[in-house]
Amino acid sequence: MKNLLFVHRNIANQVPTDDESFSASLFYALRHLNVNVIVFKGHTDCGGVKAAWSGNNEEELRGWIDKVRKNLPDHNLLKDVSMDELTRENVLSQVKQLQQHPIYKKYGQGVQMIGLFHVESGELERVYPL
Repeated sequence: MKNLLFVHRNIANQVPTDDESFSASLFYALRHLNVNVIVFKGHTDCGGVKAAWSGNNEEELRGWIDKVRKNLPDHNLLKDVSMDELTRENVLSQVKQLQQHPIYKKYGQGVQMIGLFHVESGELERVYPL
């Protein structure tokens, strides 16, 4: 049995159903490469999460950062939270979104999902499943 690693990356690991690149990559991985594990890996000092939380509104990033922002807690209700906690929350949100993604629902039966958080020391912390 050969092991394959297929990687799709975007800012803050978002799983939007309207992203053709993500949807095509997911379909290819599930249908043609027969991947059996999907890993979401957040990391210390994530620029996408930081931009969303800090209110970055640069025109060129706005659409994408808005997607990230929708997956974070309400900034007005939760002000005293660390970037690491927000990044962990983003990983969990993306796992949940993938579970609802039409391509995953159609082709992802039995595919394991793992959510990890990569800390500065190089260690990986399991976020999902616990």
